[in-house]
Parts: sequence; C-alpha cells; structure tokens
Amino acid sequence: MSRRPTSPIRTRNLEQLSGLFLTLGVNVALWFGQPFILAWVTGMFRRLLPFSQIHTVIMLLPWIINGALVLILFWRRPQMGIGYLACFGIAIGTSLILRTLVFGSCLIGLLIGFPLMAIGGEALGGALVLLVSFGLMIAGLIYLIPKGYEALVDWWYRMEDDDTTQSS
Repeated sequence: MSRRPTSPIRTRNLEQLSGLFLTLGVNVALWFGQPFILAWVTGMFRRLLPFSQIHTVIMLLPWIINGALVLILFWRRPQMGIGYLACFGIAIGTSLILRTLVFGSCLIGLLIGFPLMAIGGEALGGALVLLVSFGLMIAGLIYLIPKGYEALVDWWYRMEDDDTTQSS
C-alpha cells in the first residue's frame, strides 16, 4: 500500500496544530516546574543573591522561554510559530468571552433579584440572584461551546477547501 501524499495545506494545518500543542505543553511544564526550579535555585544561590532577585529571575523564566521559542519557531518553522501564537490568542479570546458571560449573567441576576429582595426579603431575592446567574452562565456555555467547536471545524476545513479550489 502506498500512502496518499499530503497536500501543502494539510501539512500547514498540522504544523499549526503542532505549534498550538507545543504552547500548551511548554507552558504547563513551566507552570508546574516553576516552584521546583525556584526551590532548587534558591538553595544553590542563597548566599550569593538575595531571594527577591532570584525570585524575579525565576518568575521571568516563562516569558524568556516563550519569547525565545517564538523567535526560533518563526525562524525555523513559521507555521508552528503561527500555531504557537494562535494558542495565546485563543486563550485570551476565551478568557474575554467567559469574563463577559459571567459579568452579564451576574448583572442580569442582580437586576432581577434586587427588586425581589425589596418585595420578598433577602432570602428570596438572594436565591433568585444565584439561580438566574448560574442558569444564564450554564445556558451561555451550552450555547457557546458548540459554536466555538463549529467555528474551529469550519476554519480547519475551509482552508482545505480553499486549497482544492485554487488548484482546480
């Protein structure tokens, strides 16, 4: 059996996806490893440097490693560099969407609950604020998660369709 040759667009997508997973792997490893590195370096250099300087250098380590890795990836494998930066963009976008969802849900819950607090007491209004806020958050997530997945799949296959359209 011979393998079907992969298209350049498929290779590009896979490299971008590799960069995305590389970002997750590197940053999770740095997040878990940072306290151990701090303890190890502090034990070695505590007589030479004050703790605040060691702590500052170790806290800057993820920024330094991510910056160096982005430069190396864009120099050697540009599509992986795009995927690496896309992961940061997705993380920032997701956090903004979730922050907006929580803020809007709580605001609507308070707007509904405060008048009921005045009429029916704090117990009724407070319970309603919590129910409405959490209900709207859950409803928002139930709506947004499939939409996000749909957008990701649409983006992934649209690029493949664009490649087949251009080569025809």
